[in-house]
Amino acid sequence: MKYRVSFKLEAPGTLLAMQQAGALHFQGRWRFVAILQILILAIFAPLGGVMSIYLIWNWITGAATIGYWMGVVFIILAAIFMKLANMMYARLAQISVDAEFNKASIVEISEESFTLMAPNSTWRTGWADVESVIRTETAFVVVVSAIALPVPITAFESEAEADQAFADMQRWHGVAVRARGRPEE
Repeated sequence: MKYRVSFKLEAPGTLLAMQQAGALHFQGRWRFVAILQILILAIFAPLGGVMSIYLIWNWITGAATIGYWMGVVFIILAAIFMKLANMMYARLAQISVDAEFNKASIVEISEESFTLMAPNSTWRTGWADVESVIRTETAFVVVVSAIALPVPITAFESEAEADQAFADMQRWHGVAVRARGRPEE
């Protein structure tokens, strides 16, 4: 069986694909590092901001009081820092969507390979080089070396064809990975 679909990527689906692909690579001790980064963004950075504001306030007014406002400022800063982090990832997804490489994509999916054809180039990878094939709410994601290659489910003619394509992709990937002797993700 061979599938050939054409599509235009959208930023929200690309962001979801990037997040899912990233989650595959942040397991074990790297999961701890990812959690630590979130803690720094959500707790330590805002706490530092609150303390800076407190010191400036104390220097200006001479009042060394700690009021409820410090908790409010902490929550506001935490929300701002987390929003900024999310905005950066959303921007990366938008950059990917706006790139010339993704202006109009055609994907050919077969037992031998996953081939992405862009307006000016063609990229082909065999299933043994694929790290994982995952399904999000809106796309199938072929993950190669921490690169998320989303294929929108809506690119297929029907839900049944999309389901069959995903099952085939997982099967072809599994066979190729087992043939190389590498454990499946």
